[in-house]
Amino acid sequence: MRGESRADIVVYVQAQRWSWKFTYDEAGTEVSTTELVLPIDQRVLFDITSVDIIHSFWVPGFRTKLDAVPGRHTKLYITPDALGDGNIDSTLRVQCAELCGISHATMMAPIRIVSEADFEAWLASIRKEA
Repeated sequence: MRGESRADIVVYVQAQRWSWKFTYDEAGTEVSTTELVLPIDQRVLFDITSVDIIHSFWVPGFRTKLDAVPGRHTKLYITPDALGDGNIDSTLRVQCAELCGISHATMMAPIRIVSEADFEAWLASIRKEA
């Protein structure tokens, strides 16, 4: 989960009732999205926080869970080693695991794990939209 502090990519995760926001800071260009897309075989650092109350960043398929706390940044490292799509595989999703209010059960976001080329193409398309 933690290991060495080297990361190929950093994803800033922001929780708030009842959604997730993912921010990528690649090549000096910051882009934010509600979709979490990760490149396969690259070490990812999630820098996790919350803007309102305590939430919990839980990904069943990664077997990890870490609190998102207002005013605090928690860190989690993972390296996806298989392609996948959270729209097909329900274990590939970010789900809040801390009871956070009336819409807690809907606080989820699918994860797509793609090739490096597909990740770069996705990032480029997001930059155009921004």
